[in-house]
Amino acid sequence: MSGKFRTVSLFLIGAMFMLAVKAHHGWSQWDFAVYLDAARAVRQGINPYADPTSPELRNLTILTRYVYPPMFARVLAPFSVLPEEILRFAWLALHALSFEALYWLGLLLFGRRFGWISWILFHLIGMRYDGVETDFRAGNTALMEAAV
Repeated sequence: MSGKFRTVSLFLIGAMFMLAVKAHHGWSQWDFAVYLDAARAVRQGINPYADPTSPELRNLTILTRYVYPPMFARVLAPFSVLPEEILRFAWLALHALSFEALYWLGLLLFGRRFGWISWILFHLIGMRYDGVETDFRAGNTALMEAAV
């Protein structure tokens, strides 16, 4: 097996493994829901940020209103016409791809070679690490930002 083919194969296998494990849990992705609502507002020409003087804000929390940079809403706006189930799955897949990219980028950054033990441990530990769990569960952008 050539080096590039093996690398791409292992990258995809690792990403699919994380996607399968995390999709099985059916995470609520509350941050993604807020991003998506803001994206729909942007697509319709509405300001995604709530008016802080509005009496409606009494019942809102940080989890139910858009407090993030406008970039997230703008990037998602064109996709917000798609069914929400497809978008949630795609968002979860982006998390899995970002998680896998972190392993391979780490190898490049530190000048290391691929190792079966480190690759397997990365996935087993990452599968249970609270930071990764939270990112998948909340649907936020930490893994994607780390990969970028």
